[in-house]
Amino acid sequence: METRKAVALGVGAVLLFYAGAASVVYLATRDAGEARVEPAPRVSAGPERSADREPPAAPDGIPAEGAISREEAERAALENVSGTVVESGLDEEDGLLAYKVQILDREGTLHDLQLDARSGRVLRHEIEDTEDAVEMRSLLQRARIDRERAAEIARPAGSGRVVGVSLTDAGPYAAYEVELLDGGVPGEVLVNAENGEVLARGTGED
Repeated sequence: METRKAVALGVGAVLLFYAGAASVVYLATRDAGEARVEPAPRVSAGPERSADREPPAAPDGIPAEGAISREEAERAALENVSGTVVESGLDEEDGLLAYKVQILDREGTLHDLQLDARSGRVLRHEIEDTEDAVEMRSLLQRARIDRERAAEIARPAGSGRVVGVSLTDAGPYAAYEVELLDGGVPGEVLVNAENGEVLARGTGED
């Protein structure tokens, strides 16, 4: 009888041991299932920068530091298209300061080029409508002075910097619209292309 009790107690102890172990395993498994690993906070490295990103364009068409001259832009354009420059001036292309140069070639085709104002690289090259080309050819035939002479006339006593010269239709006259920059102030002078007379003057402060 005593032997049976001892065996029963021994079996009970073993069962309790295994039951306790199972409980420990269950609790450990449950806790592991509920545990959450929080991701490490992301550290911002600041805005992405590209090594090829161009510096911002200057405001109001004012040449930025390091910009090439109008004459250099025209020469760069003429290396791509042979002909006569009828318009050149500062413009903007996709947020970059650029020179717009129009060239009338020997066949009467009007080319429109946009060049990077710092490198002279051609950004865009398009062919204008035939109607525009015919009009420009007519204006060029009526002109008796060239663009450089118009630029000289527009700068009394050599003041200011010429940043654009464009052949345009001014009513009864063919005329050059000369864009100037004098002391940071933009201005425009309209010069009669047929006789060199100054038709109008204005500034950005008018």
